[in-house]
Amino acid sequence: MAPRVSIITVCYNAQDGIAATLRSVAELKFRDFEYIVIDGGSRDGTLDLIREHGGCVTTLVSEPDRGIYDAMNKGLALATGEFLWFLNAKDTIHDGGFLDALDWTADFYYGGVVLRDGEREVKRLMPSPSLGPWSSLFGQVACHQSMLVRRTLAPVYDLRYRFVSDFDWSIRILRIPGIRTHRLDRYWVNYELDGLSARNAMKCWKENLAILAERYGFLALPLAYLRFGAFIFKERAKRLLPRLVGAKAR
Repeated sequence: MAPRVSIITVCYNAQDGIAATLRSVAELKFRDFEYIVIDGGSRDGTLDLIREHGGCVTTLVSEPDRGIYDAMNKGLALATGEFLWFLNAKDTIHDGGFLDALDWTADFYYGGVVLRDGEREVKRLMPSPSLGPWSSLFGQVACHQSMLVRRTLAPVYDLRYRFVSDFDWSIRILRIPGIRTHRLDRYWVNYELDGLSARNAMKCWKENLAILAERYGFLALPLAYLRFGAFIFKERAKRLLPRLVGAKAR
């Protein structure tokens, strides 16, 4: 028998995308879920849209918070399901039947994600088929929205990290002795690229380095700095290439 799933959406002034998120949850084939929406005290039309499209919402909290991860902690505290699934505002469910394909014997499920920029599909990502306590040394193991975690094993988010506390969260979960992980080879979620972390890439990297040093020790930093250097090279190349092409054309 399938367990109950707690779906949690956090939002703030998200009138441009919250309706699509709400509709995608409402259209899920899997029905044994509670849907918790934590709003940071929106002052645009977000709450009106939640009332209009949120027939599937079981719990709505709207009050000021200390950022996205404080809101997630509020959702975590309210959750009663056996598994947790965080689905952010603007993100939508790509595969409405994936929950019905799970065997529910693992503690940590994960799958693929479709990166989108508005109506345009940018890329599809499928994580490694096996994860362990050291997997995070090589980067985020899976998109946060394509993770399903047993609630009793889920820690609170560390509010010291404003941009990538979900990276720290997944590391702590994967380092639990004996944790059972399983990849479901389907694309779960459409992830909108204009999120907080996408707009603050350099700040995210600084937090990533601090998290790796804390969770793995300073021996992890050489590998992390190599990845950071590769990121910087790619970012500079992306900015430089159009200039070179333009100069050549002239």
